[in-house]
Amino acid sequence: MIFRYKSGASFLHKIPTIAKIVLVFPMSILIMKLAPLFCIFAAGFLFVLGLLARFTIKEQAANLKPAVYYFLFLYALSVITNLSFSLHIFIPNKKTVELFMRLIVMMQVCSLLFMTSTSTEIREALERMEGGARGFLSGLPWVGKFISQENSFSVTAAFFLSFIPYLFELWALIDRAWRARGGKKSLMIKNRLFVFMKLSFHKAYLKSRAVASRLK
Repeated sequence: MIFRYKSGASFLHKIPTIAKIVLVFPMSILIMKLAPLFCIFAAGFLFVLGLLARFTIKEQAANLKPAVYYFLFLYALSVITNLSFSLHIFIPNKKTVELFMRLIVMMQVCSLLFMTSTSTEIREALERMEGGARGFLSGLPWVGKFISQENSFSVTAAFFLSFIPYLFELWALIDRAWRARGGKKSLMIKNRLFVFMKLSFHKAYLKSRAVASRLK
């Protein structure tokens, strides 16, 4: 499954989750500024890291699907909106390709985080980070009295992050069920999207109730 935790004892699994979360933010900013050539090297380096953590090529490739779909969407949009009638409109423009390369690297970074950290570890790391930030701010004059000690942000963020793998898993389950019943590919999106949205909204409602109960 996409972005699903995989148990293991690799060096990536042993890195504290809080350190991985802290590194994701500056790395994301850095990736968006990388030149295309460095993106290729970064993608290769992260791919090797994944192999060392015993993630198969198939598992790593599956985590890149969202970036591929987004690229195809941008490509189709650029072709449709282009008013010229030359064959050049079917060649992806430079900016779209560069964005796709950066997205690939970012997806690799995020997948390594999710695949080496359980949802509980991510939630606890976010709670420690928020607790530390609230403790620091509460000690400041004039500001501390406005700072609540409830870790409301980390709880909400943890539930949101755990919801992302669920969406991919839900779509995969619907896809397998559709194909098992002999569903036609031409009607794939039309017939399954409604089921996907219905179950997603239901799951989101249950998670919102869980968050509200936890914050009480």
